[in-house]
Amino acid sequence: MNLPNLSVYMVSDSSGETVIAVTKAVISQFDNIEVQEYMWPLVRSKEQIDEIATALQKNPGIVIYTILNKELREHLKLKCSELNVKCFSPIANIISEICSYCGVLTSKKTPEKEILSDINYFKKIEAINFTVNHDDGQQSKDFNNADILLTGVSRTSKSPTSLYLAQRGYKVANWPIINGVDYDFSLIDKPLIVGLTIGIERLIQIRQCRLMGQDLKNFKNDYTDATSIKDEIKYANRIFNKNNFPIVDVTSKAIEEISAEIINLYFAKKGEHLITI
Repeated sequence: MNLPNLSVYMVSDSSGETVIAVTKAVISQFDNIEVQEYMWPLVRSKEQIDEIATALQKNPGIVIYTILNKELREHLKLKCSELNVKCFSPIANIISEICSYCGVLTSKKTPEKEILSDINYFKKIEAINFTVNHDDGQQSKDFNNADILLTGVSRTSKSPTSLYLAQRGYKVANWPIINGVDYDFSLIDKPLIVGLTIGIERLIQIRQCRLMGQDLKNFKNDYTDATSIKDEIKYANRIFNKNNFPIVDVTSKAIEEISAEIINLYFAKKGEHLITI
């Protein structure tokens, strides 16, 4: 018997954590529908909503959103109404809406059963193991097996961002940029490569905090020197620009927001917003 199909568009003006958590909790109640999940984080303009509407025209489904801006919410609702697409926030009765949309009842699976039977759980474990083993330039010959490769100077949140993305199921490697060292990215063609940059003052502050309680003899004198740091960042940016890497400025951003930007870039590289991991 063919199962009903459901495309779920998760739309958020932030990292998407809330809408993802709610959607996953609801979808776990159904083992009698085939679900495709599309994630649209950092939606902060009408133009982005128009792109979602275009995707919905090609592949109809339902839209679950968390958007604070009233004007954007209303624009999303209008576009969905024009397409006769159901659109609601997590505070709506989502389970009832899906039952109505697909003509099925909930399967009433327990969370324990869902965790043990969900192949995504094991993919996430695999992604975490991969990320840990490819931190800070380790096993660089294996970088083509990554989904995402982060690069940047020391203390640009490469490792914590990598681990956060791994929790979301992405295999991530990171490669530190050291001033004056030659890097060859020509053979790394599979993963999305993202350059992480940061403001000079912020990097000085982070590195100074890093030195607190440490033996200063273990660090080079230029580790917190403003001129040296400026040169480091310029060198890294030259590498990013030479290789046409997308750049994310992490200066004043939380890990969640940095990750959301990277996920958007990942989807853009694929040409779609389908979650396949």
